[in-house]
Amino acid sequence: LRGTFRLLAENHLTLLEAHQFLDVDNTDLRIALRERTSDVFLKDNWREYEKLSRQERLHVVESSRNRLHRFVQSARIQRMIGQTRNVLDIRRVMDDGQFLLVNLGGLASSPETQRLLGALLLNAAYHSAKMRNPTRRRDHFVIVDECGQFASIDLANSMDELRKYGVH
Repeated sequence: LRGTFRLLAENHLTLLEAHQFLDVDNTDLRIALRERTSDVFLKDNWREYEKLSRQERLHVVESSRNRLHRFVQSARIQRMIGQTRNVLDIRRVMDDGQFLLVNLGGLASSPETQRLLGALLLNAAYHSAKMRNPTRRRDHFVIVDECGQFASIDLANSMDELRKYGVH
């Protein structure tokens, strides 16, 4: 999936297009996107993927495609992840001392979708915090209700690292 997301991001596409990208028969789209990237390793990985038989390609992406399909079934989720510009500026929320409250229960249809959306928001907060101006940054607090749904070693390490960026 990492290679898929990198190609989509480099081509200014959204998660919504990932489902089409992972369609094993959509070779033309993958080739077009692959040729636009400057990352040699990424190009090579997708070239190797295209050499596989249809059945082998399906085996490689089937699990990811199924999970992604379940995630994008909700029209609300489609509107959120289909945005081509950043409409939620988490860095500004942090820098301006604003509050951001997110009710995932009202947005998502399944617990799996709620967890994924929550993880995406926490990841966005992580990357936003790392981009903050160290001379102007004020302390910001991230509070995650029902944290057990998102708890992982990666989250713990990320939150520990974010203290350097004024996020607690």
